[in-house]
Amino acid sequence: MSRFARRRLISSVLFLVFILTIPVYPAMAYKVVIFDGHMHSKYSDEGKMTEGREISHMAEDVRKILEGDRSREKCAFAVTDHSDVVFKRIKVGPITIEKGLRSLFTDADWETRQKDLEPFAGESEVIAIPGEEVTVGNGKNEKTEGHFLVYGLKERVPYPFEGLTPQMLELDSEGPPGDLLLPESVWDGKPPRKEVAAVLQDVGRLMAFGYIAHPNGGPGWKDNWTSYAWSQARPFIGTVVKGIEVFSAGNNHSVQYGGVRKSKAWHQWGDYLKSGTNFFVIGGSDNHNGEFTFGGVVGPNIGSSFTYLLFDDNQPITESTVEWALRNGHTVASTGPFVNLAVTPPGGKTAAGPGDTVTVKKGDEVTITVEWNEGLLRGKPLIGAYLTIYRCFKSEKGKGIEPLPGWDGKPVAVTGETSFSYKIKQDQFLFAKLEVVVDYLPLLSWYTAYTSPVFVDPPGVKRPAVDVALVIDCSGSMSWNDPQGLRKEAAKQFIDLM
Repeated sequence: MSRFARRRLISSVLFLVFILTIPVYPAMAYKVVIFDGHMHSKYSDEGKMTEGREISHMAEDVRKILEGDRSREKCAFAVTDHSDVVFKRIKVGPITIEKGLRSLFTDADWETRQKDLEPFAGESEVIAIPGEEVTVGNGKNEKTEGHFLVYGLKERVPYPFEGLTPQMLELDSEGPPGDLLLPESVWDGKPPRKEVAAVLQDVGRLMAFGYIAHPNGGPGWKDNWTSYAWSQARPFIGTVVKGIEVFSAGNNHSVQYGGVRKSKAWHQWGDYLKSGTNFFVIGGSDNHNGEFTFGGVVGPNIGSSFTYLLFDDNQPITESTVEWALRNGHTVASTGPFVNLAVTPPGGKTAAGPGDTVTVKKGDEVTITVEWNEGLLRGKPLIGAYLTIYRCFKSEKGKGIEPLPGWDGKPVAVTGETSFSYKIKQDQFLFAKLEVVVDYLPLLSWYTAYTSPVFVDPPGVKRPAVDVALVIDCSGSMSWNDPQGLRKEAAKQFIDLM
């Protein structure tokens, strides 16, 4: 019997034994909201790929496919329309498949889209937040260096083109009234795309943040996050750039496209953790579902990859708290299954989960707790699961991300929980990966989930200084200028954002 066949048999037995005795949902006190962080509406203006894609239809599809949290409370998605879509006419012989596009996400698009988003806020069963997928360049020509998913927006991101003025824009005679196009010269790199650093500076000025979209799309794919983009992004890691879309359209970007070797994105992730900066993960479908996609037959489907957002049990689920969870890395990226890792310091204090920092003394023994289940794979023919717990020491000379001894692809039941003691010898990051195997005869399919890391931080760790001062007016005039004390709440929110 082959090694894989033995693993499959063992996993099947484990599944049969444990599925009857272990509860389906996590035992730790938190709520889970399923969130698609990468979706496109008609405002992406990407030709037939997004034509007719209304936000109300997107919300209905999300509600049907992403079932909400474990109490069926809510689910959520981000509308991340393209900042622009630029490519020349596509022809096959004498036939024009797609006219050339030079569309732009304008102020008018933003304002109209905000109105479309209004029904999906507050008490809505489905929460929708505004976002933007910004294309970044090199400041010299039209070349694309990658895409960046932006959240926390109160207005659109400034146009990602150097020297673009309103006078250069053209009316779209075939679009809605007032719709604007980039000049035809954009196909020749005039004006050129802004370099990566300039776009990230624009995002930072808006007090927004984001994640690198589909960093490893495959050989020759124009939307890869390039080496140039990685180098330009370095000063913004941890502030504006919070992490990567490790799963996009069902593809696993922690490995090389179509292979098993770890990707550049994986190694960059490890480098940032080694430097002491937490770096988070999300998943998104990159769904378009315009009329040309025949209901998603062509193009990525909702549910192909997504994010589990983690909230305190008593925390409300609103647009602002969804953005808060994304900003702080309370995330589990997935193509189906669910996994969560928590670290509890000595004395049984509050556990730290994905995105959190837990402070302990060197030599302390913490408790690592991991919970997992089939998530959105429930009801499918599951035959086994494998759990890996990773660590990455904060050290420039460290190995990078490595499995915890004894926890490298360990066979487990499809649903389960484990806790064990772990001695802290130095500051480090800990996170988990769950792989679940589905038996679609005659083929086996693997589905994966990653948690964002937990930072275990012994005292004395050197941290980068953040030079910020808040001045709060307490003079008598504030009794009528700010009778409700809103300046105090504003200060608290600013501190939370830091």
